[in-house]
Amino acid sequence: MNTERSHAVVFCEEALPSVFHNTPDQFLHYLERDGNKFLKFYWDQVAKTYSGSEQADSYGINYVIRQPQKDVTIAMVILPAPQKIGEAYLEAFVYRPRRVTPILLISDMTAVFELVKAMDESGNPKTLIIERTRKGESIEHGDGPAQTIEAFYRNVIELLKDSRGNL
Repeated sequence: MNTERSHAVVFCEEALPSVFHNTPDQFLHYLERDGNKFLKFYWDQVAKTYSGSEQADSYGINYVIRQPQKDVTIAMVILPAPQKIGEAYLEAFVYRPRRVTPILLISDMTAVFELVKAMDESGNPKTLIIERTRKGESIEHGDGPAQTIEAFYRNVIELLKDSRGNL
């Protein structure tokens, strides 16, 4: 993958996941209240602070918020069309506020998944599912679905299910 990270990559790998993991309630509140203005604000902030390649156009940025079950909210962010390998088509921000283990102090209340543009060994286009953890780590979950919000949403739901089928 290209070592120079594009504006879109910094936005998806760092800016939005950091804000979401640190303050998921506020993230969802501002997304619901201000919508695309909220997303555009962070898009522009990345452009102001990132000294890499030129700013990409935010055309096409949008979102959908779903609640697949009580106490589970998934904000699906539709991103500008990726121009380079490693840029994302879609990003899912999962908030499960009741997922805290008081005894072990372990929490997986938040999760962030991306559907990323990639290429296989033969140079054919494909997608990957990448998880962005609270600690800023990337976990690859294998090949992703088609670049549609519905296919990605179904894939995220499957990734969230535990052995009993609960989210």
